[in-house]
Amino acid sequence: MAVLGLGRLGLNEFDLASDADVIFVAAPVVSHEELLYCTRWAEKTIDVLSSYTRDGTVFAVDTRLRPRGREGELVVTSDGLVHYIESAAHVWEALTYLKACPVAGDAQLAEETVGRLLAAVFDRFGSYASLEEELHEMRRRLERELLVPPSNTKTAPGGYYDIDFTLSYLRLRQRVKTPPGSNTAQQIAALQAAGLMTEQDAATLLDGAAFLRSVDHAIRLVTGKAAEGLPEHVGHAAAVDDLVRHWGLVREGESLASRLREIQQQVRSVYIRLVSAA
Repeated sequence: MAVLGLGRLGLNEFDLASDADVIFVAAPVVSHEELLYCTRWAEKTIDVLSSYTRDGTVFAVDTRLRPRGREGELVVTSDGLVHYIESAAHVWEALTYLKACPVAGDAQLAEETVGRLLAAVFDRFGSYASLEEELHEMRRRLERELLVPPSNTKTAPGGYYDIDFTLSYLRLRQRVKTPPGSNTAQQIAALQAAGLMTEQDAATLLDGAAFLRSVDHAIRLVTGKAAEGLPEHVGHAAAVDDLVRHWGLVREGESLASRLREIQQQVRSVYIRLVSAA
């Protein structure tokens, strides 16, 4: 049995108050009894990591990104996972599974599964006819349906999702493979080296990702939870502002809010151009 990390965990960009997005994978062929045992092991793992104690929790574990989400089995065989990608996965799941990375359990099984999983994602979605259209629609839906302020560093137009969608789209459409666990900066470098983005666009996305992640991190440090936007609480807002200025992210004489808007505008421009042009 193995555990694959997705999301920030799969990108090696785990942060304070991040959920651990994982998939529990069993060997290709297991008996019913073995699968039940693996499921009990997975449930116990989740319980140990996420249960509240007098000392708090280790971190929240999210398994909803497994095939068929909450309706799917907690533990899936590696053959079952690959078959799902080949036959039933949606575009948003292709973007999700691009981040798959071995994190625990049987190392050989994890590495083999990730290799097969990524090959299936590229084979099915690399030439997917409506990839651009569906990505743009997904992005618009996230902006419409999630009630977040314009200062949200992830979901708002020009937020981190624009960067993530751009990199994932280019990797899928041009079949650019990076080692499992490659972070945002490493993916940008790989795409630039492949001639799929200019030096200026690469710099915009790299600087944008660093800025957006840093602001998000500052908010997490100050408030102890994931950011919905720049804090409205006066004390929290001042503390976040002090941190980002200490890190050199805001120029003298400008506000954090105005600098964030500037970064968002730059990132959005690159997203719109590259996701339509590849």
